Amino acid sequence: MTSTLTQYVWKARVARVRILVPPNTTFEEEANRNAIVSWATVVIFALVVTGAIIDFGSRYATSRIYPWNSALPLADSFWSSRALARTSSCQAKSCFAMGRRVDGSGKAIDHVDQYFPYLTDGLLGLLIACLLGSLLALGVACVCRIPEPFKIDL
Repeated sequence: MTSTLTQYVWKARVARVRILVPPNTTFEEEANRNAIVSWATVVIFALVVTGAIIDFGSRYATSRIYPWNSALPLADSFWSSRALARTSSCQAKSCFAMGRRVDGSGKAIDHVDQYFPYLTDGLLGLLIACLLGSLLALGVACVCRIPEPFKIDL
């Protein structure tokens, strides 16, 4: 999403377009753009996505890893529960859960994601790195000087 916006901004700057963000095609037409509508759409969208990322991050940062059929976590903190999951050996198909998968009476709770040591946190780290890289590219596209077109007089 951010990389697509980066490409749009870069191409708009090269073409010397007045409004650097994509149009909101629900309310505007390409030939009749309104800067307030376009920028408001981008800002509101960015705030909603940022809020969702913050909400996910706060919930993820307080998560603990549970053995698959246990109501008690491996440890009482984020890092120590993951460290124990990585050092534990388990031959079962499902070994760990991202949250409590059974209640106090032993009844299964639906919709609990499986935790794969190294893979789950590693993929999330890779996604965060991609997001930060695309945000950096967007910043460069916004502030980078666009060279004048090269002209040759014959």
